[in-house]
This record gives sequence, C-alpha cells and structure tokens, in this order.
Amino acid sequence: MTRIKKVVFRYEKSALNNEFGTTVRLANGNTLINLTNGNKTVEVDATGKVVWKVSNEDFEGTLFQDPCGAQRLPNGNTVIASYGAKEGIKLFELTPEKEMVWKYEGVNRVHHFQVLTTNGETLKGTPLK
Repeated sequence: MTRIKKVVFRYEKSALNNEFGTTVRLANGNTLINLTNGNKTVEVDATGKVVWKVSNEDFEGTLFQDPCGAQRLPNGNTVIASYGAKEGIKLFELTPEKEMVWKYEGVNRVHHFQVLTTNGETLKGTPLK
C-alpha cells in the first residue's frame, strides 16, 4: 500500500534555534515548541510567527535548562520540563502571563512527563504526554 505524505507545518532551524525538544500541535492550530538550544518555549502560528514565548529572560535565575517536554493544559497553562537542571527547578507550570503555578525541585531530573489530571480532575480524552 502506498502512503501519501503531506507536510502540514514546517518550522525551520536557525543559528539560534538549532535543537528542538517536544513539538505539540495545539487545539487552536498553533504549535508549541521547546527550543533546547535557546532555552525557551515558543508557540507559533501556521506561518511560523511567534505568538507566545517564555524563556530565562522572563525570570530571575535560570529556570530553563535544556527544556525537553512541554504541554499546554486545557486551562491554557503550560507545563515544561527543564531536563538539564541538575539542581533547582526541573518541572514547572506557568500561566499564559508567565506566572509560576507550581514547581518540582526534587532529586530526579525530568525529560518527559504525562499529565493525567488537573486540579484533581481526570482529563477527558487522550491523556497529554
């Protein structure tokens, strides 16, 4: 059987964005991308225009260290894994306004994660991962 493949979205590498972590298509058609080289997470529209960005520039200290996993929650918040962090914050949730909701600073580093509930309520549909 021959499979027909079609490119539906492309985000080009550049000198500043040459290593990608998780890339997730959002319900609004935009794409959430972790840029591990630039230590930031961006949301881009179908043309590749950045419509939301969060990075170390938005915080005191170094929150982003090799961000690998990211998920947009149904409430609009974003959970991000900071895999490169040997100490400090390794997993955190931010509001669209970039306010910290919670953070995990445990011993183990986090590369990817799976969101099963929010606020104690099981998510409907396919679990986010």
